[in-house]
Amino acid sequence: MLKGIIPYTGLKRAQRYYQDVIHAGTSGITDEEKFNRIRLTNLLSVYIGVAIIAITPLVYACIPKVSLLIPIFIELIINFSVILLNRLRMYRLAGLVLYFLQCAAIIYFCFLLGGLIQLQSMVIFLLSIICLLFKEIPIRIIALTGAIVTFIVLQTGYYYNVVTPIEVSRNAGYLIQTAAMVGVIIMLVLIARPFIASNDMNPTLRRKNYYIKMFVTQITHEIRSPLNAIGLISKLLKKEIKKDPSLKRLEPYADMLIVGSNTTRTIVNNVLDMAQIESGKTKTGMEQTFFVKPFFSKLIDVSKIIAQSRKMRIRLLIDQMPSLITSDPLKLNQILNNLLSNAIKYGKKDSTITVTVSKSDNRHWSIEVKNFAHSIPTENLNQLFDPFVTGNTDVTEGTGLGLYIVRNKVVSMNGTIEAEYTTDQYVVFRIMLPLLVGKSKDVEPEDEEAELQDLSNTRVLIAEDEPINARALFLCLEDLGCKVEIARNGKELITKALTEAPDIIMMDYHMPLMNGETAMRHLKNDPQLKNIPVIVSTGDIFTNSLDKLLEAGADGYIAKPIESGPLRRILCKHLYQKNDELQDEQ
Repeated sequence: MLKGIIPYTGLKRAQRYYQDVIHAGTSGITDEEKFNRIRLTNLLSVYIGVAIIAITPLVYACIPKVSLLIPIFIELIINFSVILLNRLRMYRLAGLVLYFLQCAAIIYFCFLLGGLIQLQSMVIFLLSIICLLFKEIPIRIIALTGAIVTFIVLQTGYYYNVVTPIEVSRNAGYLIQTAAMVGVIIMLVLIARPFIASNDMNPTLRRKNYYIKMFVTQITHEIRSPLNAIGLISKLLKKEIKKDPSLKRLEPYADMLIVGSNTTRTIVNNVLDMAQIESGKTKTGMEQTFFVKPFFSKLIDVSKIIAQSRKMRIRLLIDQMPSLITSDPLKLNQILNNLLSNAIKYGKKDSTITVTVSKSDNRHWSIEVKNFAHSIPTENLNQLFDPFVTGNTDVTEGTGLGLYIVRNKVVSMNGTIEAEYTTDQYVVFRIMLPLLVGKSKDVEPEDEEAELQDLSNTRVLIAEDEPINARALFLCLEDLGCKVEIARNGKELITKALTEAPDIIMMDYHMPLMNGETAMRHLKNDPQLKNIPVIVSTGDIFTNSLDKLLEAGADGYIAKPIESGPLRRILCKHLYQKNDELQDEQ
């Protein structure tokens, strides 16, 4: 019985040793691409070493010279040192040593054995592993140059007989050449395997990606529609409560509705941003000049309500900042919302979250979010910015997308972000951004003018097939003083536009009988309707439906969920433009 156990135990031990060797230096590596490069380097080192050991007895039998064994022994030592370099996490050096060792060995043994062993085919092997071993373009160029130089040296050496080769019998030479070619073929097959597997997987992956994209598109659109209604109604409810003190007891419920809709909106936006980042289609920024203190004070108001539910407080500090800066307010909004959400989710109850906005020097400013939290190991801090990494505890869960989105937003603004866990149990997220001091003349007057603009008696025609969304938007516009009509589909929109003569039209893309694009082209091609401003209200920011509507002639768009402030501003903006155009015509 022991005879059967011992070989089995030895085999398992050998397998564990083999796995340990080919995975040398990969512990703690979460980047799959980097992990595969390290593993392939180790794998090639092992296979090349085994090939050298296997062919050496044959070479020595045909050419019994000790002087031939010395360079083989040296090559073997250097070859296996690659695994040690990877284990020491000197990954780039390991790849370069492995690659240029093969260049040197090819040149040396080809010269030594002359035309007996034609190793020019090994240059093909060198070319095939460049992109697999090295990611950086400069290193790839150096490796490519090495392969080309190797080929030129070989051809030149063969042509001019630079080195006198060792004399070997015809049969011995044939055996050595066959063994060498078999080794080259095995190496090429080894390299070809991932390419073949990747090619076989491509149709399946494309099909899966298509289904995933359609799923994301449909789900986000379906979520945004009711979310839009919840957001609008909760804001209107809050407004009515402020007007009537007898409704004060309902304020906590209105706050919970606002918090819930904003939290859901953040999750939806993060999923959409993740999809855009993965597809390489990130949204371009839009810089504006704004006042620092009012902007950040308003931005953290909703987060304060969420923090109160966990008995936490948020304190804002503005330190030596210019009153006006120019930056991307939408990206800053998403960055700070995600950081505050993270701080509230993983912070300790009855603690204070501090948001510090300060000037670092004449060229940079910073945002620092600091909260009292549970311990985070130092080695895990950098992993916090990877997708789907969460700090799940018994009471909190997360998607793991927030900090990943934050990092991408910060990088897109030419900034940097870092995380720190202090000795006094505080987690600090510190963002550094380029400072561009704003000028008062650059402040867009839209907000102030929109507040002063009287929208009473402004005739608005809504085209929206979702009853809840239509009703919510109706109430919001009515609250602004507008006179509102609702069309349930594209055909009804055209009919009512002709009979009601609205000042402005708001429409969705998805409508029965006639979709938004077709309805838009009808509107813009009709002499009676073409001058009416058309605003698109859509949740399909990720798809190309918005582009189709803008191309068909839409004057602007507002993303769902719709906020009262942006709604007022976009209405005023296009009503101003319409009035100016009418005055110019007169």
